[in-house]
Amino acid sequence: MTEYDVRHITYDDKSGQSRTLVVTPGHLLVSGRNERGLSYMTASKVTAGTILFVADGKGAMVDVSVTNVDESKSRVVNLHTMTDRIVVEGVVASCFAEVPLLRGVPFWERIMSVLIIPVKVLHRMGLSKVAQTMDISANMISAHIFRLLRA
Repeated sequence: MTEYDVRHITYDDKSGQSRTLVVTPGHLLVSGRNERGLSYMTASKVTAGTILFVADGKGAMVDVSVTNVDESKSRVVNLHTMTDRIVVEGVVASCFAEVPLLRGVPFWERIMSVLIIPVKVLHRMGLSKVAQTMDISANMISAHIFRLLRA
């Protein structure tokens, strides 16, 4: 099984308990709010002192300060949800990671939300295996195109 670079982002929750999120450097984490809604930053930009938002267990988000960031290698999982958001170790995050092919494109997170609609529809229709195969294939194709463009 392939291992990827990951970041161990540690923060203290509101009760003072230390928690650690393990995430790929390109993964998008909620770092604030703006006029369009939530704002995101890639995990690669998170350092000690960075403010992230976590779920408070009551349906709201509260800010916490990162206390430490370490790096290692690990297996990773690529999850999608119907809302395009997930909560991992309390941290509110996007289901999407940074896409090198779309780097610099305005509103690329919204573009990804539209591109993933066929996968969501197939899942809702009970065709989860087809949706999973389609998603894996799309990831492999975009990674291959990115490698070709870099060469």
